[in-house]
Amino acid sequence: MEEIQTKTSSFKRQPITRKCQFIGDLPKHIKKSYDRLALIDSDESMVGLIPEDENTLVVCCNWLAWHRLIENRVHAVHYEFGTYEWLHEGKLNTELYMHANDWILNQDGEDPTKFHGVSIGRLFGAEMSMAVLNFYRINIALRGLINRFQPKELLFYNFKYDINH
Repeated sequence: MEEIQTKTSSFKRQPITRKCQFIGDLPKHIKKSYDRLALIDSDESMVGLIPEDENTLVVCCNWLAWHRLIENRVHAVHYEFGTYEWLHEGKLNTELYMHANDWILNQDGEDPTKFHGVSIGRLFGAEMSMAVLNFYRINIALRGLINRFQPKELLFYNFKYDINH
């Protein structure tokens, strides 16, 4: 077998070292308040649609899109930033999965979703658990962002939860 010769001298790669932005660290250009929050799932959603001004904070559910936006000094945060000041009220942080499945059994401990001996509720219990989990994550995050930045309006373009199976 022949060895292929390559000229590596013409391909000098310069090391690129970028600091990976932590979700909880706000870039210096982020303000204390904004007139509006724009909810997006990708930076492609922004093209020509979202006002590119200093009064709009872009809220990304896509980690990579968020990094690209803040590299370009766009006023943007990842939606999970809104969870950092959550006080874990109640038992949601410890009993979420039980709460997500408590609808399957009634007060007597019987399964009202049984059909010919098969529990319909248990068949899609895992999907319901994920949907409930993601509802609470997005709900808590958006409430935290609204409390923190005090917007007058929300612009919804496209937004989705990031945990699925």
